[in-house]
Amino acid sequence: MNRSWVKSFEDITENISTQQFQVVDVRPYARFRGKEPEPREGVEPSHIPGSKCMPFSSFVNEDGMMLSIEELKKFFQKSKVDLKKPICGTCGSGVTACHLVLAAHLCSYPGMTVYDGSWYEWFTKAPPEHIVSEAKSKQ
Repeated sequence: MNRSWVKSFEDITENISTQQFQVVDVRPYARFRGKEPEPREGVEPSHIPGSKCMPFSSFVNEDGMMLSIEELKKFFQKSKVDLKKPICGTCGSGVTACHLVLAAHLCSYPGMTVYDGSWYEWFTKAPPEHIVSEAKSKQ
């Protein structure tokens, strides 16, 4: 495995202050915002400070096929994710973030990374002030 393609908890923590890369979460908006439950018991929905949301289901059309390159570029633009700047994908456990990797690759963006610990690791390790939610806070 190429370690330069993977971000760690420490990388994401440092990025909160340095903003060296964009963090993009592909979980559904409601989970990202803290309004819908997470599938894992004991893990509350919410997101990493400064992250943006591009739900993985939005990368495909109603037939389950990947959107066209033009549609993908529009989705990145609408989501305020700059394909000219470094991007790190995240999700619930590191798997569906690969939809973002593929979408960026199709748009000729070569520099994707993934935070494979994703939301599960972040929720279990981050201090309460780094758990951003419109619902209740981490206790």
